Order: sequence, then C-alpha cells, then structure tokens
Amino acid sequence: MCALHEQVEFYMNTYANASIVANVGYEVGQPAYPAIEVDKENQLPLTQDEFSQILANTQPKYPGAFFWSVYKKPVRFARVHT
Repeated sequence: MCALHEQVEFYMNTYANASIVANVGYEVGQPAYPAIEVDKENQLPLTQDEFSQILANTQPKYPGAFFWSVYKKPVRFARVHT
C-alpha cells in the first residue's frame, strides 16, 4: 500500500491521461472506506502531513478542489447542566 498523497497523485494523473477533468477531493475526518470496524490498518486519514504534501505536489496541477465529509457517525455532545 502507498501513502495517501501517492494515491491521490496516481488517480489524478490517471484522470488527466484519460482527458477526464477532475478536481482534488479531500475527505475530512475518519475515512468512510474501508470501514474502521472491518479494516482499520488500511484506512488513510487526511493527516496534516499528507494534506501538506498533496497541496504542494498534486493540487497545483489542477484548478479546483473540494472538501467532503459523508458517512460519519453523529457527534455526541456532553450534556451541560446549568
């Protein structure tokens, strides 16, 4: 398995070589796939280091980007007693 920034670079180059216009997507939080309960070792979360490497090496080649966060468990808030 390769690092997240290497995967992003590979896929974005694949799209470019196929003349497919694509933007770089950044998944925020815990990755949706593979499920953490099924395959925790192969999850590649967007760490600050990976984000920095993607921004420096891959993102400059593409005009757009988007951030996304889906399939996340709801956040539980502590009850505040007044």
